[in-house]
Amino acid sequence: LPKIDGYEVCRRIKTSDELKEIPVILLTASSTIKVEKAVKKYNVEGFIIKPFDYKDLIAEIKKFI
Repeated sequence: LPKIDGYEVCRRIKTSDELKEIPVILLTASSTIKVEKAVKKYNVEGFIIKPFDYKDLIAEIKKFI
């Protein structure tokens, strides 16, 4: 993302009255500790650490559809 990072996008979604019910899955190369803090702080539904297997991503998405 050129001007903001994914954590800021997540924050904006989760603090928006119109968008906060949308499930968010973080797909990141950040450390697990940083991601776990974001999950708790912004009430994120899930995360996957890069590199990842596409099967894991599909399984995570299927939880919410």
